[in-house]
Amino acid sequence: MEDVIIAADWVLPMDPRLPSCIERGAVWLREGRIAAVGPRDEVLAERRAAGYTDLAAVDEGPGHVLLPGLVNAHTHLFQSYLRGVHDDAVLEEWLRRVIWP
Repeated sequence: MEDVIIAADWVLPMDPRLPSCIERGAVWLREGRIAAVGPRDEVLAERRAAGYTDLAAVDEGPGHVLLPGLVNAHTHLFQSYLRGVHDDAVLEEWLRRVIWP
């Protein structure tokens, strides 16, 4: 699997241990997994310290926001909002009468 660093003007890590917004941030993906998230210079230094020297792996995203922690982009939040509405119904009926309309 490919080793790549994705850099963006803003990174929103979705991790309570990190700042909520990192300007000029980056995410290092190693073997399909997030290896590091942080300011671009720190992520590059961490990658170099691990023995990687190829800077061609950097994919720039100027003017972009990167959300590395947003794994499940297909959510059903509206269903959580409607929880309790007609909750005595069978799933099929609840979907047909409450959700799908």
